[in-house]
Amino acid sequence: MYTLIQDLRYSTRMLWKKPGFTIIAVVTLALGIGVNTALFTGFNIFLRPKPVKDPDTVVKLQYEALRKEDAFSFPDYSYFRDHTQVFSDLIAQQDEKLLLGEKTPGAEPEEIRGNFVSDNYFSMLGGATLLGHFFTPEENRVPGRDAVVVLSHHFWQRRFAGDSGILGRSVQLNGKPFTVIGVTSPAFVGLQFEMPDIWVPLMMRATMPTVYFEETAAEQRDWFGGQQFQWLNLYARLKPGKTFGEARAEVALMHSQLALANPAPERKRNVTVTSISEIQGDNEVWGLMAMVLGASLLVLLIACSNIANMLLARSAARQKEIGVRLCLGASRWRLIRQLLTESFCWLRWVARRECCSPGGVSICCWRGRSRATVAVMPPDWRSIFRRTCVF
Repeated sequence: MYTLIQDLRYSTRMLWKKPGFTIIAVVTLALGIGVNTALFTGFNIFLRPKPVKDPDTVVKLQYEALRKEDAFSFPDYSYFRDHTQVFSDLIAQQDEKLLLGEKTPGAEPEEIRGNFVSDNYFSMLGGATLLGHFFTPEENRVPGRDAVVVLSHHFWQRRFAGDSGILGRSVQLNGKPFTVIGVTSPAFVGLQFEMPDIWVPLMMRATMPTVYFEETAAEQRDWFGGQQFQWLNLYARLKPGKTFGEARAEVALMHSQLALANPAPERKRNVTVTSISEIQGDNEVWGLMAMVLGASLLVLLIACSNIANMLLARSAARQKEIGVRLCLGASRWRLIRQLLTESFCWLRWVARRECCSPGGVSICCWRGRSRATVAVMPPDWRSIFRRTCVF
């Protein structure tokens, strides 16, 4: 133990003796590890299960050939919901950009991310409210009648400063007044990778302008009656004891029945179900992931090669010191242990600068004045550290 303490003291003195060399080495190594840790933090959020109740039983309905807009019409949703035997719940949702305004003096308009959802959306995903309540079936039954909204906890804190009197307050969405009826709990973030700011009843879809479907002619946007207008994303929960194979078979059967009743080009493609825990993406997505991981590996290799060259140069400058220590009786193992102790001191300094705070991570995307939270959950730091070290 005394020898170890002696090595640590000597290593610290040697590092402080050459502060320029030490700072450059620590910063170089910290940048290489920091880049990889940041990337693995993002991938950790992307790969972890969705923060919903029993995510292993939640599936997404989609066409077998993935495309950019893999959606269904409202009549499709109604038919699947009314005739299913393997799903305990079936929900529909659609993302949209909305313009938020308030009557409060000085409040500026803000583009926010909205989500039109069916009334059973929150109950199926296991959501809970901090204030108020979610949509009732009656509030999501008649098109255009109930102008109510539910705020996400993050948006409530950011926009309204956590005002506990928000319930019953009127806000303007695209110039139309809506009444706030609830605020979600901090743990609920929904199904999307980019968490919505607000949730709106599905039946209010036809009364609101659209950004994502503005290229579709207005007369073709038959939100609730058009069999050919596909705009909804469908998710479902398997009943206890039901398997993915049974779900795929039933969905394929119902889709074929719809194809016979309403022939259309889209009906020629097969529909299947996929667990929300599976990673879905086309070749471009996987290519981007491979490119990002390759770039991070290159950054780490460059940092390590720079450190190796600096250590070689420093070792050449310390030849006389090492020769004197050998002449005085130091063994080769003693010298190797001393050098390893110095390396350990470097890594300790790098770790102190990398692990600045153990709190949660928020990855935010800035779009003008609008900020959309990607995730507000604390990452699994042990898992991230293991993956970074292995990488």
